[in-house]
Amino acid sequence: MAYSTGRYVARIGLLLIWILTCAFATLTPSDQNIALTQKIDSTNVPTDLAKLVYVDQMGHLNVVNSDGSGLHALISDKKVVSTEISPDKKYLAVIFETDVKGKCQYILTIYRFPDEKLIHSICLYQFYFLGKGKTTSDIPDYEQFELNWSPDGGYLAFTGEIDQPLTTLYIYDLIQNRIKSFSSNTYQAKKLIWSPDTQWLIYSAVNQEGGWYTTALRGITIVDGKDYQLYEVTNKTDQLILGWYSTTEFLVENTFMGGNSNIRTVDLNTGNITSVYPNYFTVITSTAKSGALIIFPVTGAPLSGPELPLGIYLVSEDVRNPKLIFPENYLTRGYDSYFASFDPKTKMFVTSDLCGIAPDKVLAFGMNGKGSCVYSDFNEEYSRKKWYVYMDGPGLYLDKRDGTVFSNAGKFVRQIPIYDNDEVAISPDLNGFFVIGKTIRHYSFPDLIEKQIDTRYSDEFPEFFWVNQ
Repeated sequence: MAYSTGRYVARIGLLLIWILTCAFATLTPSDQNIALTQKIDSTNVPTDLAKLVYVDQMGHLNVVNSDGSGLHALISDKKVVSTEISPDKKYLAVIFETDVKGKCQYILTIYRFPDEKLIHSICLYQFYFLGKGKTTSDIPDYEQFELNWSPDGGYLAFTGEIDQPLTTLYIYDLIQNRIKSFSSNTYQAKKLIWSPDTQWLIYSAVNQEGGWYTTALRGITIVDGKDYQLYEVTNKTDQLILGWYSTTEFLVENTFMGGNSNIRTVDLNTGNITSVYPNYFTVITSTAKSGALIIFPVTGAPLSGPELPLGIYLVSEDVRNPKLIFPENYLTRGYDSYFASFDPKTKMFVTSDLCGIAPDKVLAFGMNGKGSCVYSDFNEEYSRKKWYVYMDGPGLYLDKRDGTVFSNAGKFVRQIPIYDNDEVAISPDLNGFFVIGKTIRHYSFPDLIEKQIDTRYSDEFPEFFWVNQ
């Protein structure tokens, strides 16, 4: 392997000299911390129904069965500040704030579903309560917390200050039920990104001296727990991983003084770092799983390489060098209002530009840059369809614009109250659906009987997700 510093790639034979900057430290759950969390008697919790979990206006964590029964609080009296559900929807990581002064202000807990069993709990800033000479005023704001499950659901990466006074990277091993710390005492860990195969965890090393900025991009190999410096950042720029070409190769960009510059690929197998585009640009959109993005070159900034003609460009695994898709004079909207979104079903980028040969459609293109005309949000027919929520089990449609429910044959069934921005959550076991907004209501299948779940008026829409039954 070989890795570079700055823009240069250094190879020393076939052997890369790594600098190992951290070691494992196993941390065990604290009985004191567990006592701060409300316990649930798992013997009385039904396991044959899917469950909807949501955070209410008070910051409490609630669970309700897919048929609208069994509403109860999983965490009450505490304010939930962050949640992350595992990919298989069987484990829920929750950070909540306590009112227990002098002991622990923020606690990370991990629950298992469907029995709602608390399997791990630890004080995120335990360091400050172990007689290390620090005070609770040194505890960072909770908005700096990061939670990130691995794609295979076996690990939870998070940040905290459990064993040192810097924001440190920790990995919870679900199988072994233990936490490992990766400590350096010289930088803070930010922006945690897993590789698609869970073999690598990439993160930014951030230094406080002279202002918070990224000093290096680092990676941890899960198989042996080693921490490697992938490359050093010498110009105080932020690093953002845009997506993965494969399990060992990803795209990364610099963001400097509010702008974007220098797209590169990093190959974890070979250590090679390759410049894709060294100039300033604006990212229109990107898709993390396929490592594809759309950029628009920006003029008027100091350039370090050849300038591209203005227009919309594609970069993907199939198109390694920026490929011009639409010149600037072809766009019906300026790049600052240009819109594109990735459709995972068709694997195409759908743009905001109308199709010249089919005015009722918009332009789209695939990973190889080949274009076509499709319906989109900017098309009236597509706009009409996007408001329809189809319920496969009973064969019903819900029009979110006015709450009309009708059958596959177009027959009117009933009207339900629905408001702007309300979300519809259809139960995976087809026991009904929830309308979630300023209040929460349940409608059963197939008769659509309404049941009020949470009538407390809220100015904020609750966070919600399904957990596996």
